[in-house]
Parts: sequence; structure tokens; C-alpha cells
Amino acid sequence: GKRSRLAIAQAVDCADWLPNDLLLKLDRMLMAHGLEGRTPFLDPVVAEFA
Repeated sequence: GKRSRLAIAQAVDCADWLPNDLLLKLDRMLMAHGLEGRTPFLDPVVAEFA
């Protein structure tokens, strides 16, 4: 079926903005302080459950 505009926007965010912007900034910020970040809610099984 046809996907809603919201579903399309969410897919674009997950495919482009999240890995190429948000997660990149998170990694740089944490590594600057010697920390390693965890993103358990990005696990496909967890995301599918939500």
C-alpha cells in the first residue's frame, strides 16, 4: 500500500540523517572524552518491537 508522508519522513531520517549526522556527532563527542556510546534502541529487533 501507499506509505504516509510521516512514514516516508521517518524512513529518510533513519537512512540518512541518523547515521550521517546524529550518530556521527554522538561518536565524535563521546570519543573526545574517551567514552564509548551505546545505542540499544537502534537494534533492529528492538526497533521492530517498538
